[in-house]
Amino acid sequence: MKKVLFVVLVVVLTIGCKANQNKSDVNKLCDSIVGLIQQGTLHNDTAMLLKALNLSDSLLSIDTASFSRRLCYHNRAIILNSLGRKEEAMKNAEMEMNLLPEDNPQRLLFMAVKQLKEDEKDSADIYLEKVLSVCKLAQKQKFDENMAFYTIQALYLRDGDKTAKTYLLKLLNEHPNNQMLQYAKDNWGELKRNILESWR
Repeated sequence: MKKVLFVVLVVVLTIGCKANQNKSDVNKLCDSIVGLIQQGTLHNDTAMLLKALNLSDSLLSIDTASFSRRLCYHNRAIILNSLGRKEEAMKNAEMEMNLLPEDNPQRLLFMAVKQLKEDEKDSADIYLEKVLSVCKLAQKQKFDENMAFYTIQALYLRDGDKTAKTYLLKLLNEHPNNQMLQYAKDNWGELKRNILESWR
């Protein structure tokens, strides 16, 4: 699962860096950062990760586009977390999330996890309820697996294993050919660990 997520992440980062950019220096910096993160993570090379972090400082100083700044903060959070600098990683992740709309489920889920880390369960429950509300509204229009997975995570964090797993199986019954749902069912234990590791 982690290898699959890593490959998807690299592809998203690569595409994102090239989107809506007309500055060749910005594009080159983005490409360099993505390459260094990929190689540094695969080979556990601290020097490459530190170089990527320094390049991200340069990118933030010259690029003001909201999307690419969000992507840059995302990259920095990954790098800092890999370097064991957890608090700095969380701060960069929060800056990334603050560039999303207030009702974005990814942002809401992040804020819920942040509250759980701070032992503020009541506040976390409020954010989780908002996640479920936003995703439910979106799912009324058409099935969206991203919204489905946000819902699964929110249910797991709020209500526990049984409720989240029941919802997953319900979705899989309605969408039996969805590969991501099937993968989640087959790897439920690993998925739960990933959810828990996101806030513990």
